Amino acid sequence: MKAHVIAILLLFITINTFSQNSTKVLGVWQAKLNGKFMTGVDAGITTGPFSSKFFFYVFTKDKMYVAICSNKTSVTSANMKNLIAKEEAMDGTYSVYNSMDLMSEELRLEYEAWNPFEDKTFFITALVQGSPMSFYYEVTSNKFMGLSKETNMQLIKVGEYK
Repeated sequence: MKAHVIAILLLFITINTFSQNSTKVLGVWQAKLNGKFMTGVDAGITTGPFSSKFFFYVFTKDKMYVAICSNKTSVTSANMKNLIAKEEAMDGTYSVYNSMDLMSEELRLEYEAWNPFEDKTFFITALVQGSPMSFYYEVTSNKFMGLSKETNMQLIKVGEYK
């Protein structure tokens, strides 16, 4: 009986820990680059309709999307297929790591250059149409930070994905 109680308690703690981070990740996040919201120009698109549009990162339970839109109201679950069809969005996958100990050695080396991390920091790795992305969640500011030392990339939560 005691073993069952301990097993249930450990299961509850594990689920609670992982679900908290998962919940913090879900939603629509807008990219900020060097202190300003990132546009197509910042990504090297100098002409056409995408040059003045903004970058949004969307995390759902099982997918990640990167969309380039005029505003966050365009980024909805009802509109996402349309954005992908018009090549204004891409989809991919992501993983959440509650600690660096849970990562592969290669990933851990990538993040270790940024040590020390604050308590309760967790990490995101993503693959969107072949492009790898890595972020860590900064608890005190409630935002994701990129790993580039040359640029200050942040993801700021701007809403829920409905």
